Amino acid sequence: MAQSLCYSLAYVSKRFKQETGTTFQEYLQSVRVQEACRLLANTNKKVGEIGALVGYSDTKFFNSIFKSQMEMTPRDFRKKYQIRKDT
Repeated sequence: MAQSLCYSLAYVSKRFKQETGTTFQEYLQSVRVQEACRLLANTNKKVGEIGALVGYSDTKFFNSIFKSQMEMTPRDFRKKYQIRKDT
């Protein structure tokens, strides 16, 4: 993105933090975790598969990031918020 705008990565990163109050990496992790929450609540996909779908190839790292943001594991989140479908 920075290159396409003809700005340095350092400049774009600084401006992003000034405008949003968060780093781009923190923002991206937040977006990924929110999508993971949606998938955990609305699908029966495995936690590792959901981690991969939102951009984490390492399930342990995904679990760590998820727990730091949501204060519970992905499994616990699913137990608490999964939408039950009666069939």
